[in-house]
Amino acid sequence: MNPCAVYCRVSTEKQKEKHTIESQKRILPALADQNGWPVFRQYIDDGVSGEALRYMPALQRMLDDAEADLFSRILIIDIDRFTRFHRDSERALIVDICLEHHIQVVTPDHTYDLGNRNDRLQFNIKGTVSLYEKETIRERCKRGIAEKRRQGRWLGGIPPAGYLYNRNTRRLEIDPATAPTVQQIMALAVDHSPRDIARQIAGYTPRTIRRILEPARLTFYTGRIQLGGDIVAGQHPDLITADLMDSILIAKKKRNARGSRSTQAKHLLTGLGILRCGYCGRSLKGWTDKKTRKNGRQYTRTYYRCTSIQDIAGPCSRSRMIPAGLLETRIITNIETTLAHPDALRDALAAALDGQPDTEKIKEKIKEKIKGEKTKKQRLIQAIEEGVLEFADAKNRIQAINATLAAAQKQLAAQENQAPAWNETTIEQLAGETFEGRPFHDARNLLTACIKKISVYQSNAYLEYQFPVMSSGQTTKRLKF
Repeated sequence: MNPCAVYCRVSTEKQKEKHTIESQKRILPALADQNGWPVFRQYIDDGVSGEALRYMPALQRMLDDAEADLFSRILIIDIDRFTRFHRDSERALIVDICLEHHIQVVTPDHTYDLGNRNDRLQFNIKGTVSLYEKETIRERCKRGIAEKRRQGRWLGGIPPAGYLYNRNTRRLEIDPATAPTVQQIMALAVDHSPRDIARQIAGYTPRTIRRILEPARLTFYTGRIQLGGDIVAGQHPDLITADLMDSILIAKKKRNARGSRSTQAKHLLTGLGILRCGYCGRSLKGWTDKKTRKNGRQYTRTYYRCTSIQDIAGPCSRSRMIPAGLLETRIITNIETTLAHPDALRDALAAALDGQPDTEKIKEKIKEKIKGEKTKKQRLIQAIEEGVLEFADAKNRIQAINATLAAAQKQLAAQENQAPAWNETTIEQLAGETFEGRPFHDARNLLTACIKKISVYQSNAYLEYQFPVMSSGQTTKRLKF
């Protein structure tokens, strides 16, 4: 008796719930044994799509063996295992091979003799219906996914850094372990490149930070989702404000406009965005000049000068070259002297905070308002999901809540911008710090932690600190050359 071929295929996890490869390998050989058909070979396509013949290597080998007349029957668990082709020509190829070599297609329920026109008609009809069902399911899935996206729901996958997925509520929640680090990255991204941030935060590479700072990911961190050209409100809490996102994007654009030059700094004060010409406001750059003496020996001189020297219109008329060693030494000495007197810094902090409005109470009220609006929105969404309320009826109410949330978040951001970024903890962390023995990049980090801006003039410079340093509460100190 001529042998038969056993063909098994599963393409998705859902199909495995109905018939796994193992169940097919058990059922089909048992069917062959029941009818006394010896099995020539088992052909298995595990996790393979049935949309095109080129995706099914085992089926291709079986068709080659069929043309070699190595078996007279093909056993499959269901007719749709190899009839869901998008191209009719591929299904016709199988029919032609079976007709030419007198091969029957056998399932546990029916035997198809494709030489019989009724069986051939059923074979083709079932294949067409199977393909139609698959495409219908796919379209429904696409529509369902699109609707979930419009509702701002999380569709699965690995949550972005700063979030974790709650299986009970099926929502994203803020991860208390990683969210503070992500917020720190966002705060640093306004003034620092991904490479500089990676040097300050352990465990994050520049590539990871660039991925976090992508526009779509930044939008996600504001509690919204970018959907094509539109932005919809998400069902997850926000980690940053929209104003902070705009500041980060503007800073990225400015950094990209500088070109693709290396970010490896060669001078202590360059590339930090804090060293400025006091006359024209442009940045100062470090220059290295090599000269040869009369005796043939070379010497190197390094200095800082306004970048307007490169302008076609000519350099800033009042700026001058300042020896790098002189400027760096004076600035470092000023910072170390300031940090060596923590009591004076505490007095300056108290003077600066005297008379400041109580922003914490204002922020708490705004946060309570935001929380209440989010609760209202969540109730509406839950009512829509349970079928109590139609989406069209709730649409205007959701839009009004979104508008109220956006206004409240802007008020909160304005309050946070007004509040000082320094406190007594800042002073305690920096008190007594020195530059001695620090690696180059650590020295630059300490510099930016203390100094916000340095305005350089011909014979003096003004250092604007990140925190109050004068008994009057002022943040600026003057140093002479």
